[in-house]
Amino acid sequence: MSIGAYYLIILLALAGWLVSLHIWQSKKRNRPLTCPLKSDCNAVVTSDFSRLLGIPLELLGLLYYGLTIIFYALFIALPAWQGPAGTFILLVATAAAFLFSIYLTLVQALAIREWCLWCLISAGLCTAIFATAILGGDLTFADMLTRYREYIVTAFTIGLTLGVGASTVYNVLYLKSLRDLKISQAEQDILRTISQIIWLGLIVIIVSGITLYVSNPDVYNQSMKFITSLLVMGVIVISDALLNILVAPQLIDISAGRRPEHRPGELRNLRRLSFGLSAASAVSWYTILALALLPLSLSSSLPFLILSYLTILVIGIISSQLMEYSLVV
Repeated sequence: MSIGAYYLIILLALAGWLVSLHIWQSKKRNRPLTCPLKSDCNAVVTSDFSRLLGIPLELLGLLYYGLTIIFYALFIALPAWQGPAGTFILLVATAAAFLFSIYLTLVQALAIREWCLWCLISAGLCTAIFATAILGGDLTFADMLTRYREYIVTAFTIGLTLGVGASTVYNVLYLKSLRDLKISQAEQDILRTISQIIWLGLIVIIVSGITLYVSNPDVYNQSMKFITSLLVMGVIVISDALLNILVAPQLIDISAGRRPEHRPGELRNLRRLSFGLSAASAVSWYTILALALLPLSLSSSLPFLILSYLTILVIGIISSQLMEYSLVV
C-alpha cells in the first residue's frame, strides 16, 4: 500500500474519531445532538441499538478509529512494522467495521426510523477506510491470505459456532415469550444481547468467508458447496434482519405499551411472521453448519443441493405456522 493511502486512511480515521468523540461528549453532558437532516439524532444514539454487549457504540468507535490512526502512523514511521500479519489484521478490522456500519444503517432505516447525520458520517468513513484499504492493497494480498488460511478457517468456525448457538437460543426464547404475546423487559434485554451475538457471528463469517474466497477464487468458483452456502447465507441475512430489526422491535413496542394504538390483529400477524422468519433462520443456520462439515469438493450437483435446502426450508416454515396456529391467545 502506498504512503498516500496510509495518510488518507489516517485522515479518515481522525475524522471518525472526532465524530465519535462528539457523540460521546454530547451524551455525557446530556446535550442534544443537532441534526441538519431535521431528524432526531438523539433517538438514534440513545436507542436500544446504541450499545453492543453493553458497551456504547461511540466508545467502540473511539477505540476502532484510534487504533487505526496509531497503527497506520506506525506503518509510516516504522516501515518494518508493515508485515503481512499487521496488514491482514487491520484489513479484517476495517471489513468488520464496514459491515457493522451497514447493519447500523439498516437499524436506523427499519427499526428506529430516524436518521442521525453523525452516525451516517461515521458509516461513510468506515466505508471509505475499507475501500482505501482494498484498493490500495498490493498484489501479494492473496498470498498473505493463503499464509494465514488456518487462522481464517478458525475465525470462520468461531463465527459459525456463535451464529448457530446464539440463533438457537434466540429462537427458543423468542418463540417461548410470544406464546402470550407479551415480552417482559428482562426478556427484551436478553433477546437484544443474543441478537447482537448473532450479528457478530454473521460479520465474522462474512469477513472470513470473503478472505477465504479471495485466497483461492478458482477453487471456490467450482465448488457447489460454496455456491449453495452463498444462497443460504443470503437467506440468513434477510431473515435475521427482518426478524431482529423490523418485526421483533414492533412486537416489543406493542407488548410493552409503547404503541397503544395498533391495527386489530396486528400482534397475531407479527407473531405469525416471527415464527416463519425464526424457522427460516434456524433451518438456514443448521444448513450452513451441515455444509461446513462437508468437503469443499462435494460431488453433488448444484440443483440437488439447492432443491434439498429449499425443501427443508419450506417444511420448516410450514411447521412453524402450524405451531403458531396451535397456540391459544
